[in-house]
Amino acid sequence: MNWWQIDLLIMASYGLVHSCLTTKPAMNLYEKIFPAWSWNIGMCVFSAATLILGILYWQPSGHYIYVLIPGSPLFHFAALSMVTLLGLTIYCFRYTSTFWQWLGAHQLIARLRGRKSPEPYRLHIQGIKRYIRFPHHTFLMFFFWAHPIMTYDTLLFSVGATIYMYIGTWHMDKRLEAIFGDEWRIYKKDTGLMLPSPKAWSRLFTDIRQQQDAI
Repeated sequence: MNWWQIDLLIMASYGLVHSCLTTKPAMNLYEKIFPAWSWNIGMCVFSAATLILGILYWQPSGHYIYVLIPGSPLFHFAALSMVTLLGLTIYCFRYTSTFWQWLGAHQLIARLRGRKSPEPYRLHIQGIKRYIRFPHHTFLMFFFWAHPIMTYDTLLFSVGATIYMYIGTWHMDKRLEAIFGDEWRIYKKDTGLMLPSPKAWSRLFTDIRQQQDAI
């Protein structure tokens, strides 16, 4: 097999397995075997293990598209962009749950203290969430494209990750609509999925002008 066939198989397998595991039947089956509060921890451990396997078997193409010279302004910009985008990804978890809740740490602590586990999702519309519904997915998607070295295989990964992120975000949007009902449907009308909609852009510019006028 060629490098791109192996890498494509790795990405397709990872995406398929993880997509199946996040379905309601899979979650119900998990809760019959393990306690419900351990779901996030179990998924994070499984995700980390499969990600490591994917990295170990990943095949480099050996062909470079571009390489930013270490120490150059563009290299520093790319490195700073990666750090910033990763930080914003973690920060934006606060609008749906928290980063530690996503990891399952809050559920574990609540279990040890004999308390009720926190709700998995909450509708928290403020900041950037007033314009896009899944900002943490948006920043993570851009993170995949900010690397200072781009090869054929990393380009394949970036394209595959972007497609996977969009499909996963679309399914998450449907799941939250089922949870929050009309409240989420009203929220959807004025916001974009991962990028601001025309209405959201208009509102953003209006908010900026109002803030400037207030100053």
